[in-house]
Amino acid sequence: MMATAKAVKAKTGLKVSVPVEIIVLLVLLAISIGVPVGAFYYEDTVRPAQMPTVDMVVHRVEDGGFKPNEIRMKKGETVRIIARSEDVVHTLVAPDLGLFIPEIYPGKTTILEFTPEQTGTFPFMCATWCSPMHPGMTGTIVVE
Repeated sequence: MMATAKAVKAKTGLKVSVPVEIIVLLVLLAISIGVPVGAFYYEDTVRPAQMPTVDMVVHRVEDGGFKPNEIRMKKGETVRIIARSEDVVHTLVAPDLGLFIPEIYPGKTTILEFTPEQTGTFPFMCATWCSPMHPGMTGTIVVE
C-alpha cells in the first residue's frame, strides 16, 4: 500500500508537492539503472586494474619469437595476457594447461584472461605456421 501525498501530510504535517509514488518510482528506476552500470564499470575498469597482466609481443622466431618467452603465474590467480604481433599471424597454445590464444594479428591486440589450476612448468608454442623456423616458436609458463 503506497502512501499518498494526503496521507503523508496527515501523518507528518508536511506538505508534499510530489506524490510519494513518483519518488518511489524514481528511486527504483535509479537503482535498476545504477546497479548494472556499476557492475559493468567494475568488470571493465576496476577488476582489470587489479589483475596481474602479461604484455606479450610476438615476432617470427628469427626476429625474437615470444617476448617474454617465460611467463610466471600463481595457481588460482587470474592473469590477463595481452598479446600483439608485429609481423605475421601467430597463435599461443599451452596444451597441458588448456590455454589457447587464437589468432594474434599484426597490429592488433588479443586479450585473454586465464586462471591456471595446476602448478608446474608448461611449454607453450605458436600453432600457426609463421616462418621456416616455426618449430622454434616456443616458451614456458611457470605456475607456482
